Amino acid sequence: MLPRNFVNLLGLMYDLVDFGVSILQKLVATKREGGPTAGEEFMKIFALYTNVELVKKPSWLDDFLEKYQPRGLHVTLKQPCYIEDEKVDELKREIFEFFQSHRGTIHVVFDTLLYNKDQVGAIMVCANDARELVQLQKDLCNTLSEYRNYVEKAREEYEKNFMPHITIGDEIAKEEYGTCIGYLDGGCVCNARITGIVLAVVNDMSAKESNDPANKTFYPLQYHK
Repeated sequence: MLPRNFVNLLGLMYDLVDFGVSILQKLVATKREGGPTAGEEFMKIFALYTNVELVKKPSWLDDFLEKYQPRGLHVTLKQPCYIEDEKVDELKREIFEFFQSHRGTIHVVFDTLLYNKDQVGAIMVCANDARELVQLQKDLCNTLSEYRNYVEKAREEYEKNFMPHITIGDEIAKEEYGTCIGYLDGGCVCNARITGIVLAVVNDMSAKESNDPANKTFYPLQYHK
């Protein structure tokens, strides 16, 4: 049986699509009602997400990911927020200091599929037991609690009700969906390791901004001597 928080948030999760390498492009595309305020128009946007390295996976998954999730896997820790340009360096300093004393590699088993058989949507694999990752997300968001100007209000709820998952499919044509979910009959269990966190800071929702390596800072999950 899924934990209660999975059941309470199923409706929200069906609306969640993968960000991957272009995380911010997808999330900013659906802005809060009425769009950003005049002040927000001139602010940057940031988010924090993990890398995900699969060390054990189903034999069919690589081909599946290449076709339906070409941007790569991640777990979002801090949902996209607006930030003033002059505060970006301070944000980076806070994150750097946080990871000076944090634990090393985190191992996670993603083992619970979440998708809608009857309606085209994202296909996710959730982790039922990811205590280290949950604690990391909680600690990180507490450290960055002053940054609460979310690009989209609903994302604040996702952040508060954090459910670690990877999205293995979101670019699925309607006519392919039946074939796609046929792969899932035997389940999908993925052993993964997380070795670092990515901070992405962009000017806008364009693919160029989202994919520019210059807009990303990588923080390894390891002790700094």
